[in-house]
Amino acid sequence: LHPQANVVASRLEDANLPDGFFDAALGNLPFADVFVSDRRYRGLSPLLHDYMLLRTVDLLRPGGIAIAITSRGFLDKRQDKIRDAVCDRASLVAAFRLPNTAFHRHTKTRVVADVLVLQRRPELLSAVSDDLRDMLIAAQGDWRATETLFGCDGEVRVNRYFRDHPEHVLGDMGVASGPYGATLDV
Repeated sequence: LHPQANVVASRLEDANLPDGFFDAALGNLPFADVFVSDRRYRGLSPLLHDYMLLRTVDLLRPGGIAIAITSRGFLDKRQDKIRDAVCDRASLVAAFRLPNTAFHRHTKTRVVADVLVLQRRPELLSAVSDDLRDMLIAAQGDWRATETLFGCDGEVRVNRYFRDHPEHVLGDMGVASGPYGATLDV
């Protein structure tokens, strides 16, 4: 259909793709409790879905857009080293929280998922001091912070972005009982 297309049939971590090359990226990030070893992200020890998002953002040109479907774990996890790394590289244009039934019909799983729209930041942010960088990021809205959501069944961590943008949650967030304790229900 597109004979001029260059198709790379490879795992992202093995693909020889240049950073800052693509204008846009769209994907449903794979999820697994598997750490990806990549020299570029030494010290971060990213899980597969975190690695995919971080690498995708690095592949974008400044101003490039990434749209990704991922588990709520990226925005909601307590440890925010990966979120900080992505936030240093990209602005969150918008995020939408999908209910746990969004994929049930096709996958038979119930998982709260997020659709993230990220825009690659200009490279000059890496040249400024940490304090100035943090001020510039905060001025665009700090989506790195999480807070506790309390319910009758316990408590869970949720990203503050959804408190500030309830219109981006497709349903009502609450705390329910899950097989491993309290879980987010949307």
